[in-house]
Amino acid sequence: MSMRVLSMAQFVEIFFAYSVVTLLIPGLLLKEKLKELSFAERLTGYFLAGNFYCINLVFLLEFLHISCRVTLIFGTALPFLIRGYKKCSEVSFGRERFQKFLLGFKALLSGTYGVKTLLADITAWISDKIPEVKIKKIWKHIPELILCLAVVAGILYVYGLNNFTEYGYKESDMPVHNYWINLMDKNQIFKMGVYPHGFHCMIYYLHVVFGIKTYVLLRLFSLVQVLFIHLAIVGCLRMICKARFTPYIAAGLYLMANIFGKNTYSRYVSALPQEYGMLFILPVVCFAVRFLDEYAAHLKETDEEKKQKKEQKKEEQRKERQREKEKAKNKKEQKKEGKNYKGRCQFFMVTSLILLISVVSMMLLAATSDNVNILNYENKLIDKYSSWEQELEEREQAVKEQEQALEEK
Repeated sequence: MSMRVLSMAQFVEIFFAYSVVTLLIPGLLLKEKLKELSFAERLTGYFLAGNFYCINLVFLLEFLHISCRVTLIFGTALPFLIRGYKKCSEVSFGRERFQKFLLGFKALLSGTYGVKTLLADITAWISDKIPEVKIKKIWKHIPELILCLAVVAGILYVYGLNNFTEYGYKESDMPVHNYWINLMDKNQIFKMGVYPHGFHCMIYYLHVVFGIKTYVLLRLFSLVQVLFIHLAIVGCLRMICKARFTPYIAAGLYLMANIFGKNTYSRYVSALPQEYGMLFILPVVCFAVRFLDEYAAHLKETDEEKKQKKEQKKEEQRKERQREKEKAKNKKEQKKEGKNYKGRCQFFMVTSLILLISVVSMMLLAATSDNVNILNYENKLIDKYSSWEQELEEREQAVKEQEQALEEK
């Protein structure tokens, strides 16, 4: 195998190792937390979280003097173990899914669950996880993917040829960095003084966990580094630009136009800590711009909310005044009705009293009068008939006496 092919293979190994710890692992852990963000924002969040975790994990283990491959792998897997424990503590996840898995595995071994059925179930699961809507979205972003691959090809052409044909460090201070990183194998992180060790921690992590030699990392990591720097440029511009293709055109011009000074490009030919910091400066600037945009939108919403609240308050005050007017009007009407009612009551009372006096007077007059009325008509008739009978009897007696006198003569 030629040195050029070996360098290419080593670059691919370093690129995938760095991508796993800074994109894949954080993506598996944070995909639910960041699912509301855009694709560029999620990738940037995964990248920052992965670098931050690996660097601080190395710091912690180095300070405790227990840094080695076992502790680094355990520390990397620890978030997965914690998450798995939390999920397994749920009855619905731990028992049902585990029992389903055991039954399926047993059926597969016994032959009752065939390979074709397994493949069909896997296809159905993938279809459920990747619906037709997502497939349409992927096809929609095919032009952007092609442009992104074109930017990657440009980076490999501009910077990769030098790395695959020149096999040295390319900078005079790289042996010093190599020496400091090798001291970290002995848990001596600050043996030669305090230095910005983020870059050193990442190189040391890749060296210990993946078994890649330090000098190979320092020789080829510059290409991985510059690749991620340019992708960070694309991602950051993608977050703040409205046009879809502007970020790729801007990155292509920056890469191929050669419009800046020589040092702008020459610093990227070697894996230096300062250039490694560009991976974090660009997202910080981008997120600062996004923060200001969000804050401006929040202020605008706040002003609109204040305006709406002010209008709502005015409307409530107007309604309150309207209610007070209606209340005063109703009170006035009630007062007027109360006065009318009082006058009617007085009128009815006086009229009733007059009628009562009239009735009592008529009854008294009727009771004390000699004239026949409804109260004494019966007694008057009896008295009158009695006098008539007595008068008839007296006349009859007088007639009888006269007849007797006539007979005696």
